[in-house]
Amino acid sequence: MDCSKPFCTILHVDDDVNMLNSVRRQLRKEPYQVVSVRTAKDALKLSKLLRFDLAVLDVNLSGTNGFRLLKKLRAQQQQLPVIFLSGLQEECLFYRAFPSPEPVIVQKQESALNFKNMVKTILKNPETHPEV
Repeated sequence: MDCSKPFCTILHVDDDVNMLNSVRRQLRKEPYQVVSVRTAKDALKLSKLLRFDLAVLDVNLSGTNGFRLLKKLRAQQQQLPVIFLSGLQEECLFYRAFPSPEPVIVQKQESALNFKNMVKTILKNPETHPEV
């Protein structure tokens, strides 16, 4: 992954418009193009057209969940790094079933600065994720 290009492309999937806007605001001053969609179906359509440097996925999506979506995204882009945004701590137990690079789970209550720093760290070195 080469984020030395003019900008990195981040796929953000969340059915909550407020979260989509929040993440966009947090990352707007960074050299990232954030592509935001509300459904897994839209995310999968876009993933056939674009190559993403990072995916930020809500765990609970309408009609599916972020874990199922990640499996489908990784079928197209095997080494896609991912951050799951979740409001539920119990879901942290499920992410270990995914092959490397392991997803990172961030609680939605995390500070904007912590989230932004995690994004920067992953995009600088996508093969090794920071401890959560």
